[in-house]
Amino acid sequence: MAILFLLWSMVCAVLTFNVFRPLRLIKDGKFYFATFVFGWLIGDLVFHWIVFNLGIALLFYLAGALESDIGQIALMLSFSSWVILGFRAKMHYRMGPLIQNQMNAALGADYKSKILPEFRQKFIPFAFDWKAYWNPAVLSKNPQIEIISDIVFFEERGCRLLLDIYRPRNHSNACPVLLQVHGGGWTIGTKNQGIPLMTRMASQGWICFAISYRLSPQAIFPDHVIDCKRAVAWIKEHGIKYGADPDFIIITGGSSGAHLSALTALTPNQADLQPQFETVDTTIQGCVAFYGIYDFEAPFQIPRNKELAGLLKTVMRSTPETEPKKFRQASPVRRISRNPPPFMILQGDSDALVPMREARNFYQALQKANTPRLVFLHLPMVKHSFDTLPTIPTQQILPYVEQYLSLLRSDYAQKNFPAEKS
Repeated sequence: MAILFLLWSMVCAVLTFNVFRPLRLIKDGKFYFATFVFGWLIGDLVFHWIVFNLGIALLFYLAGALESDIGQIALMLSFSSWVILGFRAKMHYRMGPLIQNQMNAALGADYKSKILPEFRQKFIPFAFDWKAYWNPAVLSKNPQIEIISDIVFFEERGCRLLLDIYRPRNHSNACPVLLQVHGGGWTIGTKNQGIPLMTRMASQGWICFAISYRLSPQAIFPDHVIDCKRAVAWIKEHGIKYGADPDFIIITGGSSGAHLSALTALTPNQADLQPQFETVDTTIQGCVAFYGIYDFEAPFQIPRNKELAGLLKTVMRSTPETEPKKFRQASPVRRISRNPPPFMILQGDSDALVPMREARNFYQALQKANTPRLVFLHLPMVKHSFDTLPTIPTQQILPYVEQYLSLLRSDYAQKNFPAEKS
């Protein structure tokens, strides 16, 4: 039994190492994806993992495994893993000042004063929500918001696209809009992502639309982004009925959802991406992109990114060698116009799937285009998909996303409704 406990402790030590440095022992995309999943879940749900391991250790103790030296070594190894993970969680909990400094550098130290008082006074004061951390389901049960599910926003020849609406129960008739595009590598995923951000913003007076879109391999680019633009067009036409201001839409998403969000924001009113609704104004007022892919050509040039290159072959059904123009058209970094909308880019430096340089190169390209209200948040020890659950990083980072969204809303209100100036 002591040997079994030692083996378990060694496995846990390897998994702890994987949290900090994702394993690449086998050149296989599925294996690497598994190391990402374990690293993300253990790293972000650290206290769930520690409690689970405490239960395992207790079972080994009751079975007498700790009566031998091997059992004692196993316990020390397990304890060391818990301490290391706990230290990482502590660093995440203290991330706020670092993010604040980056916000100040990008927007000016006085940016909060530019947020209208009626928006600023709604900010949720920082207090870590342990209840949501242990049970994420409570977010959707917030009594301040209501959720309307499975509204059809497009249907044609077997294609049926749905959206969910998150909105305040006591909503006005001109709520700002947050359009959420889910991730999943363009091949999987559902509209039930981004709940921590959507429930937060809905409680602050925003209406959030979480959409589905066609997935590969059945769908081929640009099908995915066309569906996102269909959602924008639907909100422009029908959003008022649900209390939305169709003239103020911010789009957001993570991973492939960030790619589609960025591309949607950078290509307003482009006819090739709006078949049969070319005349609809699909202008977006801003984009918040979490750990996105912005250059479809780069993965084919870097050997370490061959898993992503293989995925893009499925999405595009081609390669940059056979269809270079198509890959440039699919890359947000190549589609930056003279007047891009405001952008917030968030990227963790412990992301196992998307390298930091992906976000930094996109940010630098947006800088050259003089993008207004441009923010790049470099997030230490933060992983891919961090915002999916109300983890410690999520709860530390989202207040700053809320501030950014409120700043964009204030800019819009002051420009279009001068009477609202404070």
